[in-house]
Amino acid sequence: MKETEDFKEKLHLWDPMTSQRMLDRIRAIERFKQLRADTYAILGWVEGPWAEFTDLADISEAMMMLIDEPEAVCEALDLLTQQAIRCALAQLKAGADIIGMGDAAASLISRDMYRIYILPREKQIIEAVHRAGGLVKLHICGDVNHIIGDMVDSGADIVDIDYMVDWDRAIALSEGKCSICGNINPTSVILQGTPEENRKWVRYCAEHGNSRSIISSGCEIPRMTPPENVYAIADELRRIGNQGGYSEVI
Repeated sequence: MKETEDFKEKLHLWDPMTSQRMLDRIRAIERFKQLRADTYAILGWVEGPWAEFTDLADISEAMMMLIDEPEAVCEALDLLTQQAIRCALAQLKAGADIIGMGDAAASLISRDMYRIYILPREKQIIEAVHRAGGLVKLHICGDVNHIIGDMVDSGADIVDIDYMVDWDRAIALSEGKCSICGNINPTSVILQGTPEENRKWVRYCAEHGNSRSIISSGCEIPRMTPPENVYAIADELRRIGNQGGYSEVI
């Protein structure tokens, strides 16, 4: 297809240190390292291969190409994987301790497709970050109940789960492998709920978590979230931590 050939022509590896937007993030990490390295872990970020491909090709077109032109998709995914590694390593060199990898669109494909096309490439990124001395936080929001076992086995140090994912099952699967991070509903609870509802969900996640679980929103907190709801989450976490809590509160 002509569209595929045009796409392949335009897709090429680039140097993170010559991209204005990427370099801005790298300089921010360097500055953060100077100011707060002794206080906070610094999180960098890359897009996972499938999320990046769907950004570039359009989500609907990407899904069709995965069925109709899997070889072309794999060629693009391999290049995007190498680009993500370049960007991750540049951030680690600048001072990042953890690299977040967002591959949200992976929740929209089947478990078999995830295992064939996406998971092996995510593992390449995870392994490259580990070799460079960093940790990895894998974020695939949405309903990932069908691939949560594979995410836990990916080698990522932290696995994010959204609110529609079974917290108890994810915790059980993660034992001895990784930290599970989540999974308070960012809209119906954090945005639209009351402070007490937010405290309740913090308690639930703490009671059902383990010594490595991290209590957080399932995905991004909406911009218009009432500050009192965020304060309620923070206060409840401190209260649990001060009492010796159910799990390590981060």
